[in-house]
Amino acid sequence: MDSNGNTQKIIPCRTGDDVLFDVPFDIISQAGTFHQMYRDLQLDAEDADSFEFPMPAINGDIFKEVIRFCEQRRGSPEPVIEREPPAMTVKWFVFNEFEQQFLKSKSMNELSEIWVAARYLDVKSLDLFISQEIAARLVEVLGDDQKVRDLLGEPDDLTEEEKDKIRKENIWLKYC
Repeated sequence: MDSNGNTQKIIPCRTGDDVLFDVPFDIISQAGTFHQMYRDLQLDAEDADSFEFPMPAINGDIFKEVIRFCEQRRGSPEPVIEREPPAMTVKWFVFNEFEQQFLKSKSMNELSEIWVAARYLDVKSLDLFISQEIAARLVEVLGDDQKVRDLLGEPDDLTEEEKDKIRKENIWLKYC
């Protein structure tokens, strides 16, 4: 039941690792992929019992995080990308306490997996917020090759000679 005492429609959602979640309609409707499929199939309230939303590209642990995020955003408007004149740079979103905690508590690998799920499901707010969080983390370490590699989990596979060659070919980067 919802806060008004109405029965909430529940949608069964099956992940790629065969985990079944019963998700309230208003939560899963934040996923544009679900919403479009539901509309395209012309389903209504009576069909909810016989419809199962397949998500073969998402595992259960990641979907659980997507649902947790969507539950907290229930009833919130979609974020709008704003630009600041004169350069029309994108303004950073201001996160509420839950969003800050949710994003900061995740490793880059976890954020990446959740971001892929957000893109697959078309959960715009989660997609945009994770994109900003990843950008912010990269900005913090910009200019330090090793910190960037550590953040992204990439090995340093260049020899000193290769690094010197890259520096010489891109000497202008010292002035950025």
